[in-house]
Amino acid sequence: MLSVAVIGAGYMGRAHCRVISELSSIYPIQLSAVVDVDFEKARRLAKQYNVKAYSNVDDLEEHDIVVVATTTSSHHVVVERVASKTSYLFVEKPLADTIEHGERIIEVCSRYGVKGMVGYIERFNPVVRALLREVKRGTLGNIISIIARRVGPYIPRIRDIGVVLDLATHDIDIAHLIYGSWPKSVYAHVEKVVNEVYEDSAVIVLEFERGRVAVIEANRITPFKERKLIVTGTKAVAYLDYLNQNLTIYTPEWTMESNIAREEPLKVELREFIESALYNREPPVPLSDGLKLLEIGYKALKSSKT
Repeated sequence: MLSVAVIGAGYMGRAHCRVISELSSIYPIQLSAVVDVDFEKARRLAKQYNVKAYSNVDDLEEHDIVVVATTTSSHHVVVERVASKTSYLFVEKPLADTIEHGERIIEVCSRYGVKGMVGYIERFNPVVRALLREVKRGTLGNIISIIARRVGPYIPRIRDIGVVLDLATHDIDIAHLIYGSWPKSVYAHVEKVVNEVYEDSAVIVLEFERGRVAVIEANRITPFKERKLIVTGTKAVAYLDYLNQNLTIYTPEWTMESNIAREEPLKVELREFIESALYNREPPVPLSDGLKLLEIGYKALKSSKT
């Protein structure tokens, strides 16, 4: 039986606790502890699952798996304090608030022999996997361009990063999976509309090899939530809706509508992470990918100032 501790009792921490509890009916795992600097929040969440509550990670006992779902700026601090107490570590995205802190997380995990994963949830969205299968089969031909739109209303709970590292990073990751490489150049235009500290609106242009491009719009100023992707190839065009898990592919001769079994991406993500721990495999999204995406995000932010 693998013991699991969740650090962070906020929105994502609660989601992790729920899914881990559900998966414990399938896998030999057990949610054992919840940690939050606000002990009352930790206590309420821990009581819901009949587990221990802590306010200090230093008091946490050893666990087979630790999930870090705290504020981004605290990720490196938490990892440094728990790496000696676990074998498998899941860190929510983005990996860290700075490149230096991201490198520190990887260094600490390497020192203690911890197998780490960063939580890029859209990789586990069934509709994204369906799209990647069609790209691999050549259904779309050679991919020419990717257009992504990830927008929604202002969210007060996200206070320590802007939309480039919080939202656009998902679509940068998916674009890299579609093209099979990382972008060679990045340019962004950002705005601070509501938030006076961090950008809450961004348009990013990524250039890949052979002149292929991806354009990403991300903001927290749109009254409604939308997560969509358009992939144009030489043979077909794909329209993807992340939220509704719909995929439609258009060619000059026919239209193909997806018939995908809907599944919660977080559950798929944690299931595969848990399986990597159970069967002693490398986690599906390495920390190095999280660092690379952090570097691209900062290149985008730097470019917006020139």
